Amino acid sequence: MKKWLLVVLTLALGLSLAACSGSSSSSSDKKEDTKKSEKTNVKDDVLNYYMSLVDVIDTNNADYNAYVAAVGADPKPGEAELAALAKPASESALKVSETLASQKTPDLGKYTDDFKAAVEDLSIAYKQESDALKASGRDTTKADEAMAKADEAIANVLKEAGLNPSSITTDTAS
Repeated sequence: MKKWLLVVLTLALGLSLAACSGSSSSSSDKKEDTKKSEKTNVKDDVLNYYMSLVDVIDTNNADYNAYVAAVGADPKPGEAELAALAKPASESALKVSETLASQKTPDLGKYTDDFKAAVEDLSIAYKQESDALKASGRDTTKADEAMAKADEAIANVLKEAGLNPSSITTDTAS
């Protein structure tokens, strides 16, 4: 009788240990799934915010893009045509700058501050473009450098978030 009681108790102990270890494993699996889900959600949030920025810029920069395209055209238009394009391009760049400055960066987890800083830099770069296009000579070299720096910062945030780094200036140059 004692042997049977010992066998039953041993089986009960074995089953309870198996149940506990299975519960622990499923708990850690749930935590891992939650982390993956949060990571995916943040990644989606970063991508969605980036795409909303592209839309905001696209909505406001048609004249600026027309000027940039004309400057890069072969053959390059004459000075009178460029001067005529510069005024609406300046207004367009200023509108983009103001719109970006008013953007509220959503919670993007650890990427929020970097994205916010990059968007602020992009807003400043568009303002510099606007100012340069108003000035005589229309030298946008410094503004172009600021634009490239902001573009690179945004691409780095996308890359860190596990997305393909993208160029916002290229994505909005249509």
